[in-house]
Amino acid sequence: MNGHVFQCHNEAANASQFLKTIEALSEYINKNLNFPKDLASLCEDHNVPEIKEPKDLTSEEEQSKTKSLIWETKVKAYVKRCDEQEKNLRAIFLTVWGQCSTAMQSKLQSLDRYNEKKIKCDCS
Repeated sequence: MNGHVFQCHNEAANASQFLKTIEALSEYINKNLNFPKDLASLCEDHNVPEIKEPKDLTSEEEQSKTKSLIWETKVKAYVKRCDEQEKNLRAIFLTVWGQCSTAMQSKLQSLDRYNEKKIKCDCS
Protein backbone atom coordinates (compact mmCIF):
# COMPACT_ATOMS: atom_id res chain seq x y z
CA MET A 1 0.00 0.00 0.00
CA ASN A 2 2.91 2.27 -0.79
CA GLY A 3 3.92 3.07 2.78
CA HIS A 4 0.45 3.95 4.02
CA VAL A 5 -0.04 2.67 7.57
CA PHE A 6 -2.61 2.73 10.32
CA GLN A 7 -1.12 4.44 13.35
CA CYS A 8 -2.25 5.63 16.75
CA HIS A 9 -3.03 9.33 16.97
CA ASN A 10 0.15 10.14 18.90
CA GLU A 11 2.32 8.37 16.27
CA ALA A 12 0.94 10.11 13.19
CA ALA A 13 3.02 13.05 12.00
CA ASN A 14 0.43 13.89 9.38
CA ALA A 15 -3.18 14.52 10.44
CA SER A 16 -4.53 13.18 7.15
CA GLN A 17 -2.57 9.90 7.39
CA PHE A 18 -5.66 7.85 8.25
CA LEU A 19 -7.68 9.18 5.31
CA LYS A 20 -4.81 8.58 2.90
CA THR A 21 -4.39 5.04 4.22
CA ILE A 22 -8.12 4.38 3.75
CA GLU A 23 -7.83 5.69 0.16
CA ALA A 24 -4.88 3.35 -0.44
CA LEU A 25 -6.90 0.45 0.99
CA SER A 26 -9.81 1.29 -1.30
CA GLU A 27 -7.43 1.36 -4.27
CA TYR A 28 -6.00 -2.02 -3.19
CA ILE A 29 -9.50 -3.51 -2.98
CA ASN A 30 -10.47 -2.21 -6.43
CA LYS A 31 -7.28 -3.39 -8.12
CA ASN A 32 -6.62 -6.72 -6.46
CA LEU A 33 -9.84 -8.36 -5.32
CA ASN A 34 -12.66 -10.07 -7.18
CA PHE A 35 -16.06 -8.35 -7.06
CA PRO A 36 -14.69 -5.14 -5.50
CA LYS A 37 -18.10 -3.52 -5.89
CA ASP A 38 -19.37 -5.86 -3.15
CA LEU A 39 -16.89 -4.26 -0.74
CA ALA A 40 -16.97 -0.64 -1.90
CA SER A 41 -18.80 0.65 1.16
CA LEU A 42 -16.34 -1.01 3.56
CA CYS A 43 -13.92 1.92 3.23
CA GLU A 44 -16.70 4.49 3.41
CA ASP A 45 -18.89 3.43 6.33
CA HIS A 46 -16.79 0.54 7.73
CA ASN A 47 -19.62 -1.96 7.33
CA VAL A 48 -19.52 -5.16 5.32
CA PRO A 49 -22.34 -4.97 2.79
CA GLU A 50 -24.77 -7.86 2.53
CA ILE A 51 -25.03 -9.56 -0.84
CA LYS A 52 -28.69 -9.92 -1.69
CA GLU A 53 -29.95 -13.42 -2.32
CA PRO A 54 -31.98 -13.87 -5.52
CA LYS A 55 -35.70 -14.06 -4.88
CA ASP A 56 -37.38 -17.41 -5.45
CA LEU A 57 -39.43 -17.78 -8.57
CA THR A 58 -43.18 -17.77 -8.34
CA SER A 59 -44.91 -21.01 -9.34
CA GLU A 60 -45.91 -19.30 -12.60
CA GLU A 61 -42.31 -18.24 -13.33
CA GLU A 62 -41.06 -21.78 -12.60
CA GLN A 63 -43.00 -22.96 -15.64
CA SER A 64 -40.74 -20.93 -17.91
CA LYS A 65 -37.52 -22.76 -18.78
CA THR A 66 -35.82 -19.47 -19.61
CA LYS A 67 -36.71 -17.87 -16.28
CA SER A 68 -35.67 -21.03 -14.43
CA LEU A 69 -32.29 -21.09 -16.17
CA ILE A 70 -31.75 -17.38 -15.51
CA TRP A 71 -32.66 -17.89 -11.85
CA GLU A 72 -30.24 -20.84 -11.53
CA THR A 73 -27.47 -18.70 -13.04
CA LYS A 74 -28.25 -15.91 -10.57
CA VAL A 75 -28.13 -18.35 -7.65
CA LYS A 76 -24.75 -19.70 -8.80
CA ALA A 77 -23.42 -16.14 -9.13
CA TYR A 78 -24.77 -15.29 -5.66
CA VAL A 79 -23.00 -18.28 -4.10
CA LYS A 80 -19.76 -17.39 -5.90
CA ARG A 81 -19.95 -13.77 -4.76
CA CYS A 82 -20.57 -14.87 -1.14
CA ASP A 83 -17.55 -17.20 -1.28
CA GLU A 84 -15.41 -14.46 -2.83
CA GLN A 85 -16.55 -11.94 -0.24
CA GLU A 86 -15.43 -14.27 2.55
CA LYS A 87 -12.05 -14.74 0.84
CA ASN A 88 -11.75 -10.99 0.19
CA LEU A 89 -12.54 -10.10 3.80
CA ARG A 90 -9.75 -12.41 4.95
CA ALA A 91 -7.34 -10.71 2.51
CA ILE A 92 -8.44 -7.24 3.64
CA PHE A 93 -8.15 -8.16 7.32
CA LEU A 94 -4.62 -9.48 6.85
CA THR A 95 -3.62 -6.50 4.70
CA VAL A 96 -4.93 -3.99 7.23
CA TRP A 97 -3.26 -5.87 10.08
CA GLY A 98 0.02 -5.82 8.20
CA GLN A 99 -0.33 -2.07 7.69
CA CYS A 100 -0.85 -1.35 11.40
CA SER A 101 1.99 0.04 13.46
CA THR A 102 3.14 -2.02 16.44
CA ALA A 103 1.42 0.41 18.81
CA MET A 104 -1.84 0.14 16.84
CA GLN A 105 -1.64 -3.67 16.85
CA SER A 106 -1.13 -3.64 20.63
CA LYS A 107 -4.09 -1.32 21.08
CA LEU A 108 -6.31 -3.54 18.91
CA GLN A 109 -5.20 -6.70 20.72
CA SER A 110 -6.27 -5.15 24.03
CA LEU A 111 -9.90 -4.77 22.88
CA ASP A 112 -12.48 -7.12 24.44
CA ARG A 113 -13.66 -8.74 21.19
CA TYR A 114 -10.27 -8.83 19.42
CA ASN A 115 -9.91 -12.63 19.38
CA GLU A 116 -13.47 -13.12 18.12
CA LYS A 117 -12.94 -10.58 15.32
CA LYS A 118 -9.54 -12.06 14.44
CA ILE A 119 -10.96 -15.58 14.08
CA LYS A 120 -13.78 -14.29 11.84
CA CYS A 121 -11.51 -11.82 9.99
CA ASP A 122 -14.18 -9.26 10.84
CA CYS A 123 -13.36 -6.03 9.00
CA SER A 124 -16.18 -3.95 10.45
